Amino acid sequence: EVGQIDRVAFNATTGTVDFRYYGTREQLYMADTPEGVVISNAGTGQALILQGVTKSQLTARNFVFHSAQVREDRLHLQLGIGTVPDSQVLPQGVPVAGTNTWPTSAGNGQPPTGQTGITTKISWDYGAHSTIAFDPTKDKVDFGWFKAHEFDVTEVNGSTRIAIVNNNQSYTLTGIAIGELQTSNIIALDDTSAAKWRNLIYGAPQPVSQPQISVSDGSVSEGNSSASMMSFIVSLSKASTESVTVSYSTSNGTATAAGADYVPAVGTLTFRPGQTSKTVTVSVNGDTLVELDEQFTLTLSSPVNATIADGAGAGTIRNDDVDQTPSTPPAVSISDLSVAEGNGQHSHFMFTVTLSKASTQTVTVQYATSNGTAIAGVDYSATTGTITFAPGVTSQLVHVDVIGDSGVESNETFFVTLSGPTGATIGDGSATGTITDDDTVVVPGIGGLNSGNLGDKLWGEAYFAPYVDMGLWPVPDLVAFAQQR
Repeated sequence: EVGQIDRVAFNATTGTVDFRYYGTREQLYMADTPEGVVISNAGTGQALILQGVTKSQLTARNFVFHSAQVREDRLHLQLGIGTVPDSQVLPQGVPVAGTNTWPTSAGNGQPPTGQTGITTKISWDYGAHSTIAFDPTKDKVDFGWFKAHEFDVTEVNGSTRIAIVNNNQSYTLTGIAIGELQTSNIIALDDTSAAKWRNLIYGAPQPVSQPQISVSDGSVSEGNSSASMMSFIVSLSKASTESVTVSYSTSNGTATAAGADYVPAVGTLTFRPGQTSKTVTVSVNGDTLVELDEQFTLTLSSPVNATIADGAGAGTIRNDDVDQTPSTPPAVSISDLSVAEGNGQHSHFMFTVTLSKASTQTVTVQYATSNGTAIAGVDYSATTGTITFAPGVTSQLVHVDVIGDSGVESNETFFVTLSGPTGATIGDGSATGTITDDDTVVVPGIGGLNSGNLGDKLWGEAYFAPYVDMGLWPVPDLVAFAQQR
């Protein structure tokens, strides 16, 4: 029936579509859609949707034809089937009353999902020259009852041109070569037109696609000191008749170039015609540190005469170092530190916390400051927190701010204490932070030498000695001065 659209859940292993009772001289096509495989009659708008399968799952054995459909109509070619086994070609049958040859349910009249396109109607229009933005996946050209001798088809600069004979008229499918068309794109009610298009489409050279470039992952054991070479294989999906180039570069992951794990690499590969494989090597730096495997990435970009399929290769640096005392966890320690207090501005302590050896597990330890002669909030800023050592990391810092002043005083101390380790034990768990005084005594004034003023009673003036006012000196400094005398 004209416009009838039916759907059936189809099993590609056991299901069969039987064309034995279908008329000849039909224009069929088969296409994949999100809903399933669509078998459609371009002339009548009828369609059968085989739900849940793709064209790649179907073979000639999923179809039964009668001989005229194969011999005369070449129906199998319209469906994309090259050869039909004898077992699938049967004599024209006579329908048996009451049989359900096509076990389909009534259709809803809606076109197959994803198959709604634009149909361009070919008509007589003297002097008109039309260009069409054509999508071969869903659009159609409808020739109606045009006969084969009434139009010519040529390919000009990669575009299909349809010229109406003796009518100074043309239609151009811009950027679409004949080889990119399918019989499903053509509606032709006249047998000669349908045959002409089949010959054009199946006889046209298929467009040459560019090769695709992919890069493999790479891995290597790091070694202990010298460099190891990690190889990435960059390959083309097929040989090209043109030179192909592609750029590559490395980028950090858990492995870092700045951390001396590997040497950055950047460059361009050139595939000469016929070549399909190239190798990129990256230098990996060895060490004796027990750590987890580390990774960086090799990325492809800017291809010429090719497209990128898989453009990222993961480079894995395999740790080959062994903990000589695996049953003994690392010890965590913190070192002492001295910093000048400064005048008014905040100075900064950076205590170094270290592990006695690298761990393959995460290590944590808590820290907290406490007063000595230095007072929190007056001489320094109290702080607490948790330090985390990622696997392989052996050093971290604890930051403590010092509150500066301009008072002359003795050096002062506070403490940073470690506690609550996980994955480690405490080695030296207490550090002394020494705030060194950097202020000096201010001398308020000095009297003149023998001013000649009889009224002056300053000590020592008769002996031409300088006068020093000690009224503002701190008591400890006065005592120390007296003891030195």
